[in-house]
Amino acid sequence: MLTTLKKLLKAIIPESFLRKYYPYRWQLHNCLVLAREYNQLESMQKWQCLDKSGAPLAWITYPCLEYLESLDFSHKQILEWGGATHLYIGGREQSLS
Repeated sequence: MLTTLKKLLKAIIPESFLRKYYPYRWQLHNCLVLAREYNQLESMQKWQCLDKSGAPLAWITYPCLEYLESLDFSHKQILEWGGATHLYIGGREQSLS
């Protein structure tokens, strides 16, 4: 089905247009992923760092957030050095200083 749709679109859309804008499809895809999966659009509208459910996020990169999600902080003591990491990690650790 998807292959048929691609063939149909290639038949309808002029080749010159495809050559010009095809390289930018991944940029558009990345923008959509950031807006939907990481809630970046709502974060920008509210001027707050929020995750998909609207909970606060630490102001760090998304790959770092994904890495931190994979760690178990339940038996760890965490020292917060500036920033608002407690909003993100709060409740997942043994103690937060």
